[in-house]
Order: sequence, then C-alpha cells, then structure tokens
Amino acid sequence: MGMRAMLSEQMLRPVLADISTAAGDQPIPVRVRIPVTQRMFVVTLAIAIVAGTVVAGIVGPHTVASLAIGVGVSIAVAVSIAGVLVLLLTRSVTEPVRDLMSAADRIGRGDLDTWVPVTGSDDLGVLAQSFNTMISGLRERDRIRAAFGTYLDPAIADLILTSGNEALALGQEVEVTALFLDVRGFTGYSEHRPASEVVAMLNDLFGIVVPIIGKHGGHVDKFVGDGLLAVFGAPQPHRDHADRALAAALEIARTLDTRPGGPQVGIGLNSGPVVAGNIGGAGRFDFTVIGDTVNVAARVESATRLTGDAILLSEQTLERLENASMATITARPTIPLRGKSETVALYAASMAAESPPESG
Repeated sequence: MGMRAMLSEQMLRPVLADISTAAGDQPIPVRVRIPVTQRMFVVTLAIAIVAGTVVAGIVGPHTVASLAIGVGVSIAVAVSIAGVLVLLLTRSVTEPVRDLMSAADRIGRGDLDTWVPVTGSDDLGVLAQSFNTMISGLRERDRIRAAFGTYLDPAIADLILTSGNEALALGQEVEVTALFLDVRGFTGYSEHRPASEVVAMLNDLFGIVVPIIGKHGGHVDKFVGDGLLAVFGAPQPHRDHADRALAAALEIARTLDTRPGGPQVGIGLNSGPVVAGNIGGAGRFDFTVIGDTVNVAARVESATRLTGDAILLSEQTLERLENASMATITARPTIPLRGKSETVALYAASMAAESPPESG
C-alpha cells in the first residue's frame, strides 16, 4: 500500500503541482498522507529484501528448503537493518521539518520573533537558512510598516504597502470634507513656556485628536504648527464624508471639554472637490489634497475666533449632511472670509443635547 501510494504520487507530481498552483493558498484535501518515516522504512525495507533475496539465491545450495530459509533470514535481517536505518535517518530529516512546520505556524499567527535552528549543511540546512532569511525580510517589512505608521497616516502607509506608491501617483479629483483644527491662544501660550512644554502639550492634544479622526474614517493630511488638516473622503472614498467629519469634530470638542485647563480649539469644516494625489519632487512626495475647498476650511476655522464657537461649518458641508440631527445646528450671520469676494454663510454645530449661544 505504501509503495503503491508513493509510486502514484511520483507519477502524478506534475499534475499535483499544477493543481497546487491553481489553488493558491487554499488547502488541497489529501486522502492518504504518508509520513516521511513510513516512506523511508518502506524504501529501505524493499531494498534490503530484494538484496537479501538475491544474495540468498546466489550463495549456497539451491534446494527449495535452503532457499526458503535463506530468504527468511534475509528478510529478518532486512527488517532489522531497515528499522535501525530509519531510526537513524528519519531524525535527521523529520526534526528539521518539524522545526520548519512549527516556525511557519507561529509566523501564520503573527509571531515574527521566531527562528529556525540550522542543524546541518545539507539541503534541509539550506532550506532552514532560506526560511530564516525570509523571516528577516518579514521583520523588515513589519518595521517599515511601523515606521510608516509613525511618520505617515496608517491609511496611507497601508495603501502604499499593499498597492505600491503608484496607487497615489496619479492625481484625481474627489469630493471630500476638510477639517481644519487650530489651538486657541497658542501664540500667547508658547511665548511664556519652554519649548519642551509646548511640544509636550501639542503631542498630548494630537494624541487625543488623531485617533478620533481615524475612528471616523478621516485621514490627517498634515500638521500645520499648532493645528492640523484632516480629510474625510480621501484616500479612501466615503459617501458620508460630511457626517464623518462632523461626528469627529463633535467628539473632539466633547473630549476636550472634559479636560479642564487643557487647550481649547477651533474647528472649521468645508466640503467640496479637491485634487488628491502625491505632490512633491526630487524623490520626496507627500499625499495631500489641494484646492479651494481646503483653503475655505482654514478660513472657516479662523472665523470661530469671531463667533466664539468651537465648531463652524460651511453651507457646502451642511447641504451634504445625511444625519444633521446628530448636532444642534445654528445659523450665524454671513461674514466675509479672507480671499473671498462675497460673504459666506456659516453654521455653528454643537452636541444635539446642548444649546449653543445665540449670536447677536
């Protein structure tokens, strides 16, 4: 049975290779699985029996009885020798294979700190060394991903690592909601404090703000001094980008309100078309969005200093809200924005349970 199965496997190996290639990472069901130990025992036993039978047939008298005895003795000796050889040989084969299987299983669970011992200079030793080289490459990729996540928005890092930088190379026009956030009174604050304290305050603030933006599907486009620009709808498109941006703004304001004595911020929202893509040159590129929509968001945020509101949104954002009931929306008088020839309608947003102050 074992010999027949092995011979069939050898003849069908090209077909099995094609099936495995077509199946990819899908497991292939196997009716008969022959361990390496059994394979070696069958082959060694067959060789020993054949050799012993031939020797028994050549040496000595050729009576039927003597031939039967010789063959019987040869088979007994062959079985003993085969057993010893299998015990000696299979350890040198199966133990490295088990090490590889165990390491592959740990890697499949995400443990990249594993390592395969190289116990010989044979083919299995070369295979183990190649496996370790592969693990080193996976560790390096994981390190790069972690570094990308530190210096790039994780959404951009994942897009680059999965699709390549070409996915961002071509600019495209998309509709987004831009969120601009700025710290109130930052100039006066920073003038009377050491640089280390200023940086610590900003890092603490952004440590709160950035996860909230990511939670609602936004992408931090850039940090601008004591503020930041976040985009909802790029690089990952979201039909409800305006709702996501407003929900993030409300959560940021609510979270900061629970920290008495902490920094106060103004948030401006504006929606519309932008050009999104890799911008830069000489080997240095950043994914960003450009266009009047972004500029107006910054102007809307500046207007929070005039109205006293924590959150202001433009009429373009209000019109795109699918769930405006999440907030109390209060119209503010139209005001001129720098860079705009006409006055712009603005709206204050606060949590639905709150009542924002009426403007005069």
